[in-house]
Amino acid sequence: MTIWITVPCVLLLLFLILARGLTEAWIGLVIVAAFWALIAYRFSGTGTRGLPPQR
Repeated sequence: MTIWITVPCVLLLLFLILARGLTEAWIGLVIVAAFWALIAYRFSGTGTRGLPPQR
């Protein structure tokens, strides 16, 4: 679900940077990258250890 929100957001920000020349849109890309870094950090080390067998 989060991917469905992130991809259009990043595409819009890249459009604003490349086509419109808005350098302020870089802040949006940094925010998106920071969001995904926090998600990656939160779920790092999470695996299937300790779960019952998946069939």
